[in-house]
Amino acid sequence: MKTKKSKTIGFSLLLIGIFIISYSLIPNYIEQVKEETSINYFFEVMSNEVKTIEQPPYNYIAVLEIPRISLKKGLFDINDRNNNVDRNIKILNNSDMPNINNGLLIIAAHSGRGRAAFFDKLDRLTKRDLVYIYYQNDKYTYEVSDILRQYKTGSIDIVRRNYTELILTTCDQVNKDKQIIVRLMLVGKLVY
Repeated sequence: MKTKKSKTIGFSLLLIGIFIISYSLIPNYIEQVKEETSINYFFEVMSNEVKTIEQPPYNYIAVLEIPRISLKKGLFDINDRNNNVDRNIKILNNSDMPNINNGLLIIAAHSGRGRAAFFDKLDRLTKRDLVYIYYQNDKYTYEVSDILRQYKTGSIDIVRRNYTELILTTCDQVNKDKQIIVRLMLVGKLVY
């Protein structure tokens, strides 16, 4: 009798465990498929080789690629409701897109844990690492020039330079009072 009851309890706990794991993995998998579909569509449109008839789940205006941390993520228009740091990588207000000469594009994302922690490994970047932005049929290549840490105040102190720049920022996971600011300068542009 005890053995049958133990097996029933064990089987019930196994089912509960499978449900809990599935509950967290399935939405992540679905989101990953949506992301990959949307990025593939973005590149199909850029190359004028659209094979997909239906619209993708997300309408990206650009794609950010950071090889050092194996990140490839679509970016939304600054006015899109999905341009939100709590759900995606966010293009900050007053940013210039890469095609603006001497422009400054500032991008922020969460670090730490969770589905929206896209910049979790941003602290692994080092000087001279390359980052790419795909935008309006061009591939913009940026090189890390500085990695700074500033106290979190709700804003970033940045002095504009006389060249086109990209800034990536997130919270510092080691020193919780600070944020990481990675400055990159545009070093190349080619038609994609």
